[in-house]
Amino acid sequence: MRGLSEREKRILQLKRKRMSGYQIGRELGIDPPNVYHSLKRGKKKLRKFLKDLKELGITPTELEHFLFQLETEETKKEETELRSAY
Repeated sequence: MRGLSEREKRILQLKRKRMSGYQIGRELGIDPPNVYHSLKRGKKKLRKFLKDLKELGITPTELEHFLFQLETEETKKEETELRSAY
């Protein structure tokens, strides 16, 4: 399963603003049944993402810090590899 599509993200953003499926459909020019289908898919993907985080032992609030650590380690590794190449 892939991450959220741009369409799903936009629909979820509007849903967070407490818009109905009908209102979202009007806003984006999408039929309401398609909006509800995208909401269902988006919810499934978000639940899967949360489940994966729990399996990794990472809380959603810790995720940003963890990603920063991973990026920092990658940068250090790349710098070391570049130095050893010369």
